[in-house]
Order: sequence, then structure tokens, then C-alpha cells
Amino acid sequence: MHAAEQKAESRSLTKGQHFGLFFLVSGDSFSLVTLKEKFAMTSNDRLKLNWEFRRAYTKGKSVVTPAFVVYVVKNSGHGVRLGIKASTKLGCAVKRNRAKRVLTAAFSHCLPNIRGSYDIVLVARHKILSQKSTQVENLLGAKFTEMGIYE
Repeated sequence: MHAAEQKAESRSLTKGQHFGLFFLVSGDSFSLVTLKEKFAMTSNDRLKLNWEFRRAYTKGKSVVTPAFVVYVVKNSGHGVRLGIKASTKLGCAVKRNRAKRVLTAAFSHCLPNIRGSYDIVLVARHKILSQKSTQVENLLGAKFTEMGIYE
């Protein structure tokens, strides 16, 4: 047996340790679910089609910050759906992906406080590259409150 295998066998999960897992209990059965699976947005929670984005741009309310632009339009009972845009003006793919990650993380913390059914489009601006997701989360919450969709 290799040293790595022995080390892996010696480390077993004991009661009280978490390791990013938790149990879902329903009746007599339970299942292990990771935190990522529990709080991940599904594909139904995203805006993907061009006409959905255009509808938010033309008919929705908008608020501008140095880090991003928010477009919000009421939808017909589909819950809260999110669309994120990061243009090539931000920089290379690494920078665009970081901007999208920061916006997604900030939005996921704000999501439980949004009341109603809305399509929300977040457009990243250059200033977002120098901000942390907690700063963006506070700013996003303030803008949602300003728009009247936040509790």
C-alpha cells in the first residue's frame, strides 16, 4: 500500500466534522449534498436568449454604478432570473470571467431578499476588476433597495 493510500485511510470522517457537506433528511432517508450543489443557480434561473436581454434593456429600469449597470424588468411569474454581460472591452477572458464570478457571488447573497419575479441583467464595467465581491454585494443591495425590489 502506498503512503498516500495509508494517509487517506487514516483520515475518516468523524461525527461533528463538516468538510463542506451536509445532510438532507426526508422521512427515513438522507443524502449527502455539497454546498455548491445546494446554492447553485440552475439553467432555468438564467437569461440566455438575445430577446430576453433586449427586453431588459428597452423596457426595464436601469441604475448605473462605477462597477456595473443593473437592468431590472418584471417577468410573468418565472421567479428571479439573472443575465450577466462582460464585454471584451474589460480585457482578456480571465478578466471577463473574474468580473462574472464577482457579480454572480454578490447576486447569490442578495437573492433571498428579492421579492417578486424579475429578470435582472448585470453589465460589468471596468471598475469591477478592482473590487471584491463583498463590496459589490453591498453596492448591489443598495441599488436593489433604490429600485424597490429589495426587502
